[in-house]
Amino acid sequence: MARVRSGASFVRVTSPDGTSHLVAFRLYEAGLMSGDGRYAAACGRTVLAASMAAAPGRPCPLCRASVTPD
Repeated sequence: MARVRSGASFVRVTSPDGTSHLVAFRLYEAGLMSGDGRYAAACGRTVLAASMAAAPGRPCPLCRASVTPD
């Protein structure tokens, strides 16, 4: 698993299973532009975003582990 510097900006994207994944902002923008609601998370998974009305979910431990402190 590749490690990502925490200096990068991230967006939390909650998936339908209730897990909040970390998505690099530039990848979040790319996901928005594609219009399909799928985002590449720091853990390596492709995340389908839950409804915007969904409450934030529990943090993904793999995303958290893949982001290194500065």
